[in-house]
Amino acid sequence: MNNEQNKAMKTFLESVAADMLQKYKSEMGHTAVVFPNKRAALFLNRAIARLSDGPVWSPAYITISDLFRQHSTLTVADPILTIAILHESYTKITGSNEDLDRFFSWGQLLLSDFDDLDKNMGDARKIFRNVSDLHELDTLSYLDEDEINILRRFFKNFTADDTLLKEKFLRLWSKMADIYTDFKDNLRRRGLAYEGMLYRDVVEGGEIPYLYERYLFVGFNVIQKVEQRLFSDLKSKGMARFYWDYDRYYMGSGNEAGVYIRQWLDKYPNELRNDDDSIYDNMLSGKKIDFVSSPTENLQARFISTWLRENDRYKDGSRTAIVMCDENLLQTVVHCIPPEVKELNVTTGYPLKQTPIASLVAQLISLQTRGWDDKHRAFRLHHVNSVLRHPYARHISPSAQEIYQEINKEKRFYLRPTDMAKDDGLAEVFSREGMTIDTTVRADGYDLTAMLRWLMAVVKRVAVNGIAHTAKHDIPLFQESCFRMYKLLNSLLTTIGTGRTSGTPEDDSTAPVSTIGDTISIYTFQHLMMQIINTTSIPFHGEPVKGVQVMGVLETRNLDFDHILILSCNEGNMPKGVDDTSFIPHAIRAAYGLTTVDNKVAVYSYYFHSMLQRASDVTIAYNTSTEGASSGEMSRFMLQLMVEMPKSQTIGKTALQAGQIPAPMIPEVVVKDDDVMTALNTIKKLSPTAINTYMRCGMQFFYKYVAQIRELDEQDEDEIDNKMFGNIFHRAAELLYERPRKDIDTILNIAFNEELFGLKTNTEAEPQLNGIQLINRSVIKRYLMMLIELDKQLGDFKVIAHETDVAMRLKLNDRTITVGGRIDRLDRVDIGTPRERLRVVDYKTGTRTAGDITAVDDVFRPENITGKHADYIFQAMLYSIIEAENDFTYNPNHDTVSPALLFIQRTKVKDYDPTITMNKQPITDISVHRDTFVRLLKEKLNELFNPDVPFGLSNDPKVCRVCPYRLMCGK
Repeated sequence: MNNEQNKAMKTFLESVAADMLQKYKSEMGHTAVVFPNKRAALFLNRAIARLSDGPVWSPAYITISDLFRQHSTLTVADPILTIAILHESYTKITGSNEDLDRFFSWGQLLLSDFDDLDKNMGDARKIFRNVSDLHELDTLSYLDEDEINILRRFFKNFTADDTLLKEKFLRLWSKMADIYTDFKDNLRRRGLAYEGMLYRDVVEGGEIPYLYERYLFVGFNVIQKVEQRLFSDLKSKGMARFYWDYDRYYMGSGNEAGVYIRQWLDKYPNELRNDDDSIYDNMLSGKKIDFVSSPTENLQARFISTWLRENDRYKDGSRTAIVMCDENLLQTVVHCIPPEVKELNVTTGYPLKQTPIASLVAQLISLQTRGWDDKHRAFRLHHVNSVLRHPYARHISPSAQEIYQEINKEKRFYLRPTDMAKDDGLAEVFSREGMTIDTTVRADGYDLTAMLRWLMAVVKRVAVNGIAHTAKHDIPLFQESCFRMYKLLNSLLTTIGTGRTSGTPEDDSTAPVSTIGDTISIYTFQHLMMQIINTTSIPFHGEPVKGVQVMGVLETRNLDFDHILILSCNEGNMPKGVDDTSFIPHAIRAAYGLTTVDNKVAVYSYYFHSMLQRASDVTIAYNTSTEGASSGEMSRFMLQLMVEMPKSQTIGKTALQAGQIPAPMIPEVVVKDDDVMTALNTIKKLSPTAINTYMRCGMQFFYKYVAQIRELDEQDEDEIDNKMFGNIFHRAAELLYERPRKDIDTILNIAFNEELFGLKTNTEAEPQLNGIQLINRSVIKRYLMMLIELDKQLGDFKVIAHETDVAMRLKLNDRTITVGGRIDRLDRVDIGTPRERLRVVDYKTGTRTAGDITAVDDVFRPENITGKHADYIFQAMLYSIIEAENDFTYNPNHDTVSPALLFIQRTKVKDYDPTITMNKQPITDISVHRDTFVRLLKEKLNELFNPDVPFGLSNDPKVCRVCPYRLMCGK
């Protein structure tokens, strides 16, 4: 690119600057330049400085909003306070008892309607009367589905009957003008206003004492009626001049981009020459336009590096712009700027919601609400963990990680504030002091002002302590995000804590006064908090008119660039989510000149075309993916360009593809090389679970026992998983026979305390259980009673041991290995044939039983492990073989042993016998099958330790579905 040529190209603001210097150079100090937004002022000021041949007074730069506010004694109220005051007027006029929580969401929509009505100088009495007249129709057919849905969300106890819905609609709208009037009076008494109200008050309030001799209105497009009134007033006094930014390409009647400026050129004449082709005839001046399709949003962002380097676009600095139609791309865009770019100006702020401090605040609020258990007067472990695991927890307490490990090791599911007060930081975070109030004052019992002060104190602690632990290049964002959050919380505290919702400032003695904090629930508070965070940005600091520009669509107004890359130019992003959601039907809006969806589309059409009109090098990217909310369609304005551009202006089309195609994960085997064999040779003992894992899937065995990649084992305090349920039952069943004089409830207390809460052995105190845990306790108690009833049927039997370890050594081809594990119960029974025998009993609390096997080798077939639960049978048979010939403690005479799987949920079956069957016959003497079983087991273990046999993958999809390592092997 020719940099000198680029610099010589005249932008709209340079044309304005030249005209201002020619006409008002000596009068700049008495001139105000009014813009739709603040951004363009910096560029105009630079243009004036560059074009001036000497020192010159700078004019005042203000926005249209500033101009109105300069001439009003009212203050634009905080949005939360405004909705609360609107709610007061609504309940007063309608007599409704609807609370602020329910009102808040649709109250925002109502406020938007009132704001639009005032900005367009609508007559509320006429508009709402006409709406009522319109509803004399017998049906609601003139309302679209979205409007009916809004009404249904609004009205309480509605039915699908159109007649009832119509009746309620009419009842509301017959009061709407009165609500509007009372609401404005209510605000005015407080010295407050919403923006539209303030604007209207200024132009209807009589003579305006303007502060400047001359007002230059630059780059406006849509002008609402209240602004037109101001413009006309200034023009009639000879105090207004107008500079219009447009291109003849879209000024014809067929293009909506020029619909507004076409109206204004005669009414508010242009200071620049409309016949100046260098300013107003650039859209068709041989520009290079490329459409780029991309399969993903991120690939568009990665394209930035290529685009900036191509033809050295980045060297043109502020004449090069990257525009995001979806500003959520900001973080990705910034990370994709190539190192060659030494200066970068980001106009859009960094979203506060994407910072760690925002997630910390969300988790802190959750800790004090869902995380607090009032019954136990303690915090729930899950929510405590969320705070302690947060990256900023170390700024709260240096012991955060240590405390996290400690409380999870102990499985303490309920933690009192005193339990967590290990230091000042933890004591502050896990405090409940002042957080609650009398439920007669607030039904939910929360003091929102106290909660906000607590949040501010924690954020302040994080900000003060965090500098020392934050990387140097991250400190600015860390500091600014903490500052913004603290400021936001403080502002919300002021609004919630002092905002009046009744009474007047002039008459405190006779009118009751309450705060917003008294009228909104904790859940609405959370919603508001997150809503405010989501709309707050952290501004970037730097020289705004230098370097490559990164901005959103709205920031491009009145600015011109030579090279422009527009990202995510999809339908839905451009135009941006335009809709006609309103309580005022479309027909009435159109009739009274209020804003409609057509107005919004026309505004975005102007934004789109004005971005392109003076650029010589345009690249527009869009996402073709239809996943999620994306339509995968290019913007309607891109299609319009393709149709309307003359044939001499070709539009290039490019499709982005990933430079690297991700290789599909192909299931492979793990070869037993030297490293694998070294790790494998460290295994000296194998449990039945490990052996079954190997038979089920060699790769799973490798990950778990050789590579020793363990599954996460974090217990949720609200639930008892299958493993924990089984552990508690096993311990309770053991105690049942160890301590027959203890009642079942005491036994259950001990089992829960030991297994769930990790307390010392034999702790009989009743544990504090939540609802789900109490249900599990009840089920386990019922299972114990079923076990007792089953054992009664055995007659003469004796429980010999519970939870006893057994093992045997097997000599393999090149090593000796120990196999064994823990028997749930060993008993001696006097039933069946032979009459007396030992039973190795394995308790099972699940619903799925083991199937019948036809031969010993069935338990060594992988397909039977999941199909018939052969892993259960394998374990019981192995323990029985060990007990029959290796256990000299409980079976010194090597009496007959049989394997049994006692499925608790099956005990009600008539003549239930837990003994394992083969060919539907109970195995009453395991020695009959001993040799076959041991031979097959040795074969399997020799295979396991054979360096020439790799670890393979299971072919059973059922195994893969529940395997924790399935993403690692790619099966």
